Amino acid sequence: MAEQSIPGLGKFSGFLGNTIGEAAAFAAGLAIGPLLEPVLQAERNLTWSAYPDKPLSPDVAARLYREGAVALGDAKDESAKSGINPTRFGNLVEAITKAPGFSEALTMWRRTGPDGAPLISDDDWSHSLKKSQVDPRYFPGLNALKEEVLTPAQVALGIVRSLLNDPGLMPVQLDTAGGKVPAYPVSSIDALKEAAGGGINEEHLRVLVGSIGLPMSVQQAASAYFRGIIALPDYNRAILEGDTRPEWAGAILDQARQIITAHDWVELHLRGWATQAEMYAGTALHGMSKADTDWLFKVLGRPIPIHQITTGLARGGTYNGPTADIPEVYLHSLQESNQRPEWYNLSYANRFSYPSLFQLNALVKAQAIDAVTAEDWATKNGLAPEVVTALGVFWRSETGASPASSTKSATTSAVRAIQKAYVQGNTSQAEATAELTKLGQDAASLPALFTAWNVSKTAYLQGLSNVQIRNRFRNQGLTEAEAVALLVDRGLDAATATAYLTG
Repeated sequence: MAEQSIPGLGKFSGFLGNTIGEAAAFAAGLAIGPLLEPVLQAERNLTWSAYPDKPLSPDVAARLYREGAVALGDAKDESAKSGINPTRFGNLVEAITKAPGFSEALTMWRRTGPDGAPLISDDDWSHSLKKSQVDPRYFPGLNALKEEVLTPAQVALGIVRSLLNDPGLMPVQLDTAGGKVPAYPVSSIDALKEAAGGGINEEHLRVLVGSIGLPMSVQQAASAYFRGIIALPDYNRAILEGDTRPEWAGAILDQARQIITAHDWVELHLRGWATQAEMYAGTALHGMSKADTDWLFKVLGRPIPIHQITTGLARGGTYNGPTADIPEVYLHSLQESNQRPEWYNLSYANRFSYPSLFQLNALVKAQAIDAVTAEDWATKNGLAPEVVTALGVFWRSETGASPASSTKSATTSAVRAIQKAYVQGNTSQAEATAELTKLGQDAASLPALFTAWNVSKTAYLQGLSNVQIRNRFRNQGLTEAEAVALLVDRGLDAATATAYLTG
């Protein structure tokens, strides 16, 4: 093919022509290159399989050495095949070698081992910073992090607990000199500087001190207010400086006010100073139910001793008997003890003393009393029945009294007891008639007997006070009609009398 020339290029035109032709051919090669790639790759694979001598890249060799997979010499030889000399290979190893992260390195630098030395040296710490690619101008500030400072909250608490010298943030200083308990040493740490290390200035620290330091508890403050130790504004400040919301201040103050206990309310009723309704209302202030109050009443109210029960019954008293006949001074004494009301009648029956056995013997021997009276008094002194029987035989032998005379005397005493019970309203006429019949009294004589007794009964009832009349009515010693009639005789109208009795 003849050499072609291009006008204006002279002798270079042929060369250029050849170049253009080759360029065209190269372009054509690029166009068909992707189509030939699989074929070419297969050829390459065959070639490398026949000659498997391609070296590892230097960075892979450095990582394998650092990971302990290959020896240092082998790694250097391998990297030399890529043109890396030993010095440069060492630099490559250093470049891929990692150091602990900042947090881990700082922790190791702060901690010490069994020998007391830091887990890593100062140089190791600096190396870790360099490996983290930290700008050296920040090294001094990071080095200062080795020693931790107290948090601002810890500084504030230290001031409140007198572990740090107060820089003038506490409102009051107390004198602790002369105590017997050794004081915990005060630290030399400057509280303001330490707080500044946590980014807290003096005013912020003052707020922290006030927040951490607590006032007295609200219950203590309320108690101190009632005792006159503090004033109401001080109590209010204890609420506001604590964790309680202020809307509860009034309720807390009322709840802290001292009131008498449920035990005291029961004692007051037991001793006659408070009514049952007042007792229930008082115990309810402590959340106690009526049923539990009644149980407490039973626990606190005491009975009388067994011997007093025996002598009380012998002397005419009855369990849960009426109290209307008990004079006011005696009744008040019983009420103001801790004895339950059902024992009042028996206690009152024990109000007198009787002669001792020695004195009874002397009285019978001197014929000052007969054997029947001596037996009665011995029984009222609580001697056993078999002892009284034996004493009766002895006393009759001393006085010559016959069983017939003693029986007559006993009957007379029984009739007198029935009369007393009827006059005082403790037994009805029908009941008294039945008892007299048992004693063999002549039925024809009973009307006249009751006529006389009724006169005594009227006189007795008229001698009662209004309170005694009401008590007898409540103890069923008088019917409502009888009690109203007695009160009407004293100037009360029937409605007022009824209300007085039933109120």
